[in-house]
Amino acid sequence: MRKFLEPESVALIGVPRSTGVGAYNNLEILLRFGYQGEIYPVNPKAEEICGIRCFSSVLEIPKIVDLAVIAVGRDRVPAVFRDCCEKGIKRVVIISQGFADGDEKGKRLQEELTERAKEADVRIIGPNTMGVYNVHASFTTGFVEHYKPENPDPVCMVAQTGVYQVGTTVFSPNGFAKAIDLGNACDLDIVDVLEYLEDDPQTKVIAVHMEGIKRGRKFIEVARRVMRKKPVIILKTGRSTLGAKAALSHTGSLVGDIQVFDAAFKRAGVTKVRTNSELQDAIRAFLNFPPMKGNRITIISATGAIGIIATDACEDYGLELGPVPSGLAEKILKRLPEWIQLKNPIDIWPIGMISRRIPQVFEYALMEALDSEDIDAVAIIWVSLDSTLHTDINFHQIVERIQKKRNACKPVAFWFYGDNLHESVPRYEKIPGVACFPTIERAIRRLSYSYHYAQAKSEPEGERLEIEVDQNSVIDFVNSGRENKILLGEKAFSLLENFGIPVVSSGFVKSLDEALDVAHSLGYPVVCKVSSEQILHKTETKAVVLDIESDEELTGAYSRLDELLKNVSDQAGKILVQKQISGHELLLGLKRDPNFGMVVVCGQGGIYTEVYRDITQSIVPVSIKESHDMLESLQIYPILRGVRGRKGVDLNLLSDMICRMSALGEHASGLREADINPLIVNEDGCWAVDARFLWA
Repeated sequence: MRKFLEPESVALIGVPRSTGVGAYNNLEILLRFGYQGEIYPVNPKAEEICGIRCFSSVLEIPKIVDLAVIAVGRDRVPAVFRDCCEKGIKRVVIISQGFADGDEKGKRLQEELTERAKEADVRIIGPNTMGVYNVHASFTTGFVEHYKPENPDPVCMVAQTGVYQVGTTVFSPNGFAKAIDLGNACDLDIVDVLEYLEDDPQTKVIAVHMEGIKRGRKFIEVARRVMRKKPVIILKTGRSTLGAKAALSHTGSLVGDIQVFDAAFKRAGVTKVRTNSELQDAIRAFLNFPPMKGNRITIISATGAIGIIATDACEDYGLELGPVPSGLAEKILKRLPEWIQLKNPIDIWPIGMISRRIPQVFEYALMEALDSEDIDAVAIIWVSLDSTLHTDINFHQIVERIQKKRNACKPVAFWFYGDNLHESVPRYEKIPGVACFPTIERAIRRLSYSYHYAQAKSEPEGERLEIEVDQNSVIDFVNSGRENKILLGEKAFSLLENFGIPVVSSGFVKSLDEALDVAHSLGYPVVCKVSSEQILHKTETKAVVLDIESDEELTGAYSRLDELLKNVSDQAGKILVQKQISGHELLLGLKRDPNFGMVVVCGQGGIYTEVYRDITQSIVPVSIKESHDMLESLQIYPILRGVRGRKGVDLNLLSDMICRMSALGEHASGLREADINPLIVNEDGCWAVDARFLWA
């Protein structure tokens, strides 16, 4: 990566002869950016450009350069790339478009480039990219001139677009120090970049715009390691169906289920954002704020109404209002009317107006909050007015003095209203540990980023449930499933039991007499259903009969289901007689994600699973803590825990079932998906009622 961002020599292939307005000449822009290394333009139709000698081919350059930048028509790229390989150049940026982001021919051309690169041990950024820029090295590969900050923020922006390079100051106050546009990411990807940035002393915050990913498992491993050293912010786009299609056409990325991406980001401990405004907020939070030890904040306000809005925002973003500092009342409420109450949010306006000590009341409130062990951050709602009549409520010097004395140990977030924001905001933002925001909701949100990152950074690796299985039996079941592409009935139940997942008492039968015998041994009521590879959705095909209370009812049910089996010509199909149990119907399943591998799924089950869509997912393997987190994220969780006097279910047992299903996913080689639907749970236990396993 270093030679991409800090090359001592560079070949620019396809430099236009024209310069100035409308030329988009990357040589001209590189010179204006201040690059001091060796530059070798390649254009067979020019002797020199911008006063620098041109070469007709990269093969004519008198040395092996650190980096080649290719900006020629798509169909010319393969030949030029072969010349770079022949020359011995090991780092190449391909600006050109029309590869996997274009048509089928472009996709084939990109695959050929990737294979050629592997053969020649060459690394590629792109194609379809702006490339890189590095303010510290005065280097850029882009064809658009943009702002070059003198003192950039220690942020590296990694994207699959060039918009963040061009709009650098929109997303970071002083602009990014470094930016990398991976484009189609045919070779170099986010994992490579994270590994480089992990120990880069010039990067304190890593921001990522992601459309898709190829090495999902490796990403989780590397991102989790890197985020313990510095924040990693991820903006994942392509969340909607239309957005996913647009992403495919934009970069040819592998765009997957956004819920699985969310599970991967949670496992990695990165900060996930959904919008560009959230990306801005997260970057600013990590640049300005120290980590929050806890989630308790004090709100100091000049208006009670906005204090209530801030309180609502705290609940939205996982923060809590801390207690009023114990010594504050004694300092600011002396000789004031008894009707004045001191609570959090602290509305200091009436206190300051009546006492005629607004500055002193503000100073006491801020000092006590920052000194309190029960408070982790402060949010301030204040007014900024241009009138000379209100200079008494300009608290810049007070805040600066307090923060300096306390070494800016806790975050202080301001939201100003009034007519003098253009002067107040820049002045306050120069104070260490202080940041200003366009709304109070965004101020609270940024504080939440600081808190949640501190939590993720310190969270230990989760303990896993130890599970003993009969490996030989598992191999036999898996081989049977792979051969038939499906595993149902007795074998499916046996596989579950091998992993310690209970199955409801039942019997598979081939005759009415056998059905009656099973029912007598189980005791009524029973359920009768078809077990057939030809009938996967039993409710829609009326292949299940509930609430059977007698031999007569069972005889009728068996007759109808037996006829159904004959109609689908399934000689191997059987009828299943089960003990009917009641409880909450859950779904417990597995699915193989193309990006991250096996995923365990849990949620509300039964016939309305697709309607309610109350499900949660996590990447296999799942720890005990993660399994509990999965349950707590469900809308049905309060019901499972117990409400309105009803006894709850054994949540530890459910957690155990999730971990066991996760272990099954690890062992079932080639498994595409699996369902236990429903898994019935009540206060006495839980049981799998139906199960199926599918192989690709």
